[in-house]
Amino acid sequence: MSTFCESALTNRTFHSTNDSGNMLNTTSFCSVNSSALDLTAAIIGTIGIFGNVTFMIVVCHIPYMRNATNYFMISLAMSDLLYLLGHTLCRGDWYEDMEWMSVERNRKILECIRWGSTTPAYSSSTLSVMFISIERYLAICKPFTRQSKGLRKSSRVVLLVFASWLFGAAVALSMLLTCYTDDLDQQILLIINYVYTVIETIIYFASVLVVIVLYTIAASV
Repeated sequence: MSTFCESALTNRTFHSTNDSGNMLNTTSFCSVNSSALDLTAAIIGTIGIFGNVTFMIVVCHIPYMRNATNYFMISLAMSDLLYLLGHTLCRGDWYEDMEWMSVERNRKILECIRWGSTTPAYSSSTLSVMFISIERYLAICKPFTRQSKGLRKSSRVVLLVFASWLFGAAVALSMLLTCYTDDLDQQILLIINYVYTVIETIIYFASVLVVIVLYTIAASV
């Protein structure tokens, strides 16, 4: 939204310097929509943070809820929580009036913290949803296979959860390289961004496909 507003205001400045009424309308539109976006982000962030923290507390305090599915759900809640915190608290436009934001390095650090936290959270969240679908499919359609493969054991589930976070951290490393390397060649930067986009796209569509196929099969049983 801010990019749209900046472009609109720039175009007004160069192409219609005498049209003060249109300039005022554009500024008002951007101000209202920016406030609405900030309010929406704050509401979603607050509700999401409260809900995920509450779920984790409940699972930790009730012994019989500590099962394979809920271990994956806790991982999903943690990744969602990290994602919400990163996008809610590390938005640069919320700190524009603060003096420390006038320093270019500080703005870059804030952006690095944001993407360094949300990137592994996104990857882990996507993989957690896929693992939950596989676990539920085995529980409903192939309970003996689920038991023989050891998915009921906490150690196996924790290992899968750890692997999903490790994979997410490895993907996020490519983004962090661009944060801490000022003299990185533009060609290398382009390759890193391309690889990151391809990996995240494959993970997303693979997870969606697995979820759709497995739940369709489970529903037809």
